[in-house]
Amino acid sequence: MTSKPKFVALLFYCSILYSTGASAGLHCPNGYITEGDELALVIKKCGKPQKQVKLASNYRKHSFPKGKKLRIDYSMAPGDFERQLYFIDKQLFVIEKGKRTTY
Repeated sequence: MTSKPKFVALLFYCSILYSTGASAGLHCPNGYITEGDELALVIKKCGKPQKQVKLASNYRKHSFPKGKKLRIDYSMAPGDFERQLYFIDKQLFVIEKGKRTTY
């Protein structure tokens, strides 16, 4: 029964991958977006965001490059996790999972 430990290890590994907070892409109603996409293209594919926040220039200064920083939030479905999209100079830098929506 050596396959059971391998299965458990694989299941554990997959759960870690699924639970990470950042992703490289996102399925939107009008297409798929990825890191590096321009802000205008993201809005065209995902629609109007639920929230848009201009961030201070020193926001995450040790992990984000210099530039004008913006965060826009999308909720794709009720009860799903919010997606927080961070832009540097109108280019998508990273997509993170936010809080679970309640509506």
